[in-house]
Amino acid sequence: MKMAGLLANTRRGVFRITERGQEVLKKKPAKIDLRFLRQLPEYQDAREKHKQNPPPAVSSTSEDQERMTPAERLEEAYQILR
Repeated sequence: MKMAGLLANTRRGVFRITERGQEVLKKKPAKIDLRFLRQLPEYQDAREKHKQNPPPAVSSTSEDQERMTPAERLEEAYQILR
């Protein structure tokens, strides 16, 4: 719902409904699920942007990982997840 612009983060774990979200609720949809969100142009735009910026590929080989310290492995995993 955040990608569709229906919700906005105010802080970690707390969301606020946006004006667009209120407009959608006024139409009283039966349910808001992925099928519904895919119909919204804002969601489609956000998905396209996400596809254009894929996450970085894993850069190290198994040999490189054998030479890495556990802290370095954790840092690399963290960077991949980000």
